[in-house]
Amino acid sequence: MSGGKPGAGSVGGTGEATGLTETLTVEPLTAALSERVLRLEVTPAQSRFVASNSASLEDYRAEPDLRPFAILADGAVVGFAMYEESPDDDGTIEFNIFRLMIDRRHQGRGYGRRALEMLIARLLADPRPRRITTCFVPGNEVARRMYASLGFVETEVDEDGEIIAELVARLSGRRG
Repeated sequence: MSGGKPGAGSVGGTGEATGLTETLTVEPLTAALSERVLRLEVTPAQSRFVASNSASLEDYRAEPDLRPFAILADGAVVGFAMYEESPDDDGTIEFNIFRLMIDRRHQGRGYGRRALEMLIARLLADPRPRRITTCFVPGNEVARRMYASLGFVETEVDEDGEIIAELVARLSGRRG
């Protein structure tokens, strides 16, 4: 799902990872976390690659298949992620991770990659047959490299001109 919304995507529970000094968690969005997510911003150069968090939350309120998450480092909100959960015609559930942002003041610490790894683990734990995709705007080479390093393979360009990539390496033999 892109629908003109610049890209980067609950199964429940809180994901957690520990780094050198911080504990990173990916938590389903609550009203209190929403307020904190709205204060996050990317750099001006990155704004063409990702929709604003306010636009993302408007999308969430309008579309019941969206699953938003706050990304926290030691309890401080440092990012936002959202995916869509929708059934394909063949009965497979498609999880499309189409929002991932880390606040400009917290970039370069590995939070985006760690949060994405936690979201992927959450989606892989879902017992239903599934397909995991992401999308990103052409020219976003940081996203392209990160997704490729995690096993996403570019498959097409959608109607909005965004690149669609599917997670294949970790899904082998797991697609019901």
